[in-house]
Amino acid sequence: MKTLDWKPKEHIPRALLIGHDPRLQNSDTQAEYVLFANYFFDKTIKDRSFKSKYGLAESAFNQIINITNGKIKPEEIYITNLCNFALPHAPKGKTVYIPKEKAITGVENIKRIIEENSSIEYIFPMSLQVNYWLQKLGLYNSSDEFIEKSTPKTNGRQNEPPFYEPIGKSPFLMICGNRYQVTGGTQTVIPILHALDLKAQSRLNDSQVLMVKFLLRKKIPNYIIADYCNLTQRNITEIKNGKTYTQVDFKEQVFQELNDDFNFKQIEYIKKKHQEKRRRINKEKALVGELNPSSKLTKENVLQIRNMIINGGALQEISETFNVTIDCISKIKSGDNWSHLTGFKKQRTGLLRGSKHPNFKHSNKIVLKIIDLTNKGLSTKEICKELTLEKTFVNRVKSGKIRSEITGIKSGVNTL
Repeated sequence: MKTLDWKPKEHIPRALLIGHDPRLQNSDTQAEYVLFANYFFDKTIKDRSFKSKYGLAESAFNQIINITNGKIKPEEIYITNLCNFALPHAPKGKTVYIPKEKAITGVENIKRIIEENSSIEYIFPMSLQVNYWLQKLGLYNSSDEFIEKSTPKTNGRQNEPPFYEPIGKSPFLMICGNRYQVTGGTQTVIPILHALDLKAQSRLNDSQVLMVKFLLRKKIPNYIIADYCNLTQRNITEIKNGKTYTQVDFKEQVFQELNDDFNFKQIEYIKKKHQEKRRRINKEKALVGELNPSSKLTKENVLQIRNMIINGGALQEISETFNVTIDCISKIKSGDNWSHLTGFKKQRTGLLRGSKHPNFKHSNKIVLKIIDLTNKGLSTKEICKELTLEKTFVNRVKSGKIRSEITGIKSGVNTL
């Protein structure tokens, strides 16, 4: 599987961000798009590791925003990796090694991107190894000393699995944050830390911690402090609960100085901003049907779904037809959603059976077919194969434990 480059869709690219390789450090998960950039823009994506993937993308975009003072926006950033194919995991605590042939392919791709997108002004290569290969293969140059010190050690390359470790000590400090020029081009190259390294190094200084402790003492809500200090709510909670930064002593004198000088109008502004955001969200939630911005279905879709439900269509089949979850279809069927359009009344009264149950998957027609085949002498295994059904479902229908309102079979009565 090849990880895809992330290309701006509605804006011309002004910056090119170059990552390392497509897999997470401690798992085999491979990004569909470089640095999981799609998670930053598509808030409808929800999976078990959404938070970490979104966090990686957010860290990468925020890094460019901060470096350029907000002049370059996330929508204007083209992203690629030096290597877009999965590489063997390095030993614990080591860096994945990018072989020369993969690096050559990556540099050729980068040159193509620059050639096809003349609007790119800045190139931000992440991490030591990426910058080593870019200079070694001639995309840009800083000094021979950097290339020499960042050359991978032989024992790392020959290890199984291989890993990258430079010959010299901390060579990245020689170039990080400096400005260089693309060889034969006009683009400015600025080597930067990888987004993962940036997150790992994001410790707070004493001034930041004292400000957090001051605002906590003033009983400002955690989410407001997080917004004001540009931190996560987890940072604030850990400081509040004494789990981190206990060594930073918040003396009474410091509190008085901050209390005298602090501009609380900024806090009031942030509070109003959050209130407006909450009102907007509540207003959107109150919108019915396709007026709700989170709706994936149109009126026409819902009317088609209504007809399929009335005609005995199975939830699984309907959900696959319209590319939505079974839960979405079941809520339409039960009258919880779109009832203003379908006319379905809420069915949440008493025990729901058969096709009235929101998790119902198999139509009445299928149930009757099971009984018909049973009466013809077919075994459960043969019925499952014939109708592509689960053994448990067929047995429960035959025994009358489910769908008895259709089959007329009483539980415990043998049908043979």
